[in-house]
Amino acid sequence: MRLKNLVLSLVVALLASSCSSTEETRSTAPVTFRAHDIAEYRGGYAVEVADFNSDGLLDVVANSTGNPELVWHENPSWEPHVIVSDTRAIVNKAIADLDGDGIPEVAIQSAFAMQAANSEGINWIARSGGDPEGEWDAELIDRFETSHHVIWVDLDGDGELELVNAPLIGPGSLAPTYDQDSASVFWYGQENWNRGIIADADIPGVIHRVRKVNWDTGGRDEVLVASFEGIGLYRARGTGDAMTFEKELISRGHVAAAPRLGSSDVGSG
Repeated sequence: MRLKNLVLSLVVALLASSCSSTEETRSTAPVTFRAHDIAEYRGGYAVEVADFNSDGLLDVVANSTGNPELVWHENPSWEPHVIVSDTRAIVNKAIADLDGDGIPEVAIQSAFAMQAANSEGINWIARSGGDPEGEWDAELIDRFETSHHVIWVDLDGDGELELVNAPLIGPGSLAPTYDQDSASVFWYGQENWNRGIIADADIPGVIHRVRKVNWDTGGRDEVLVASFEGIGLYRARGTGDAMTFEKELISRGHVAAAPRLGSSDVGSG
């Protein structure tokens, strides 16, 4: 009987300990945050994090169409290091370590405007040359009006990332509805940065967001596009320059008159 009581007491103690531990991990105490001023940007537009100096800490990169510099801010001092300067209307960027040296490369989109006639839409890639705190080299990739969304993806599953560029609107789309023309989505391989086509002027109106997703089994990434049309999924077939793309419309989003229609963003999880 004593043994049974001892075992029962041990089980009860373990259960109590487990419940106490669970209650601690499920604490309802309010979480508080403290603001850290990193930098001031006029018209701050987009922000990302990446480890630029291989110290295990995530650094911060932000851009603004009103700031001619793109810099990375070193964690935890937030000291700025210039990636590019004297660059007009930087609208977006995508960060990835393409060569495996521990220092990411940065794809940059600049010279953006809401009207195609005023938007040169320049796409660059910036490389550090081995020292992320030193001078960076910028190489021109492409020019296309209103280039606005950029991501790195492995479209053909070969382990090498391709760059995807989506303009905001078609060349003929105008305010206030932006529905007069259709937009395209392009891709570029690292070997020569030649422009390939994912969507050939078949996305009506505005492209609001482009996201990388691993939708199917296998090593290929797919591309999700949120636009006036809704949410489209693009799958690559083939490899290299011979790649072709299939489109599946997942959802039409909000049904209304332009410009308040379709889907304004997309994510997965």
